[in-house]
Amino acid sequence: MSKLTQRLLLFFVGVPLVIAIVTVNFCHFLLLAIVNTTFAFLASRELYALFSVYTTLPPQPWIIALATAIPVGAYGIALGGLPFAYITWILLGSILLVLIVEAVRRKTFTHANESVALAALIVLYGGYLMTFVFRITRLEYASYYICCFFCMVFFCDSGAWLLGMTLGKSNRGLCAVSPNKSIAGFMGGYAGAIAGGIVLQQLFPAVFGTTVIPAVVLGSCTATAAIVGDLIESLVKRSPDY
Repeated sequence: MSKLTQRLLLFFVGVPLVIAIVTVNFCHFLLLAIVNTTFAFLASRELYALFSVYTTLPPQPWIIALATAIPVGAYGIALGGLPFAYITWILLGSILLVLIVEAVRRKTFTHANESVALAALIVLYGGYLMTFVFRITRLEYASYYICCFFCMVFFCDSGAWLLGMTLGKSNRGLCAVSPNKSIAGFMGGYAGAIAGGIVLQQLFPAVFGTTVIPAVVLGSCTATAAIVGDLIESLVKRSPDY
C-alpha cells in the first residue's frame, strides 16, 4: 500500500473515526479514555521492547502496568472532578515504586542506573504524557478543542510529507537522527498545522474566537510538539544501533 493510499484512508476513515470518538461524551468521554489507555499500553510496550535491547529492565508486566495505570487514574480524576495535581502524585508514586522494587529485587547492580532511568522514562513518556488529553475534557468546548488538536497534528504530518516529497529532496539531512527529514518538510508541517487551525477557527468562531492569531499560535505550538516528538521517536528507535 502506497503512502498516498495510506494517507487517503487515514483522512476518509481515520479522521472521521477520531472525531466520532471525541464527540461521544458518554460518562465523561469514556470511549476516548479507553482509546487513550489502549495507546498508553501499546506505547509502553513498544518503548520497553526498544530499551530492553541494550539493558536489563525491570519485569515487563510491572512497568507496563504502572504506565497504563496513570491514564486510568487521570480519567478517574477527571470523572470525579478532583484536582489534576493528583496526576503528578500518581506519576511520582509510580516512579518511587520502580525505585523501591529495583532496590529490593536486584541481586547484581550492573547497569542498574540505566535500568531504573529507562523504566521511569517508560512510565513518564508512555503513561503520563497521555494524561494531558483528560485535562482538556474539563473545558467547556472540550470536544472541539480535542478535535482541533488531532486535526492540526494530522495536517502537520500530511503537510510535512507532501512538501518533503515534492520540494525536500535537495535539503534533507538537517537532523542526523532522521536523515530523510527536510527543511521543506518542516515548513510543510508548520504550514499544515496552522492552516488546520485557521480552517477550524473560521468554521467555529464562537469556539475559537474571531481572530486567527490564537489559531496561528496554537498551530505553531502543535507543529513544534509533533515534529519534536517525531524526532525523539527516531532517536529512540536508532539508539540500539549505535
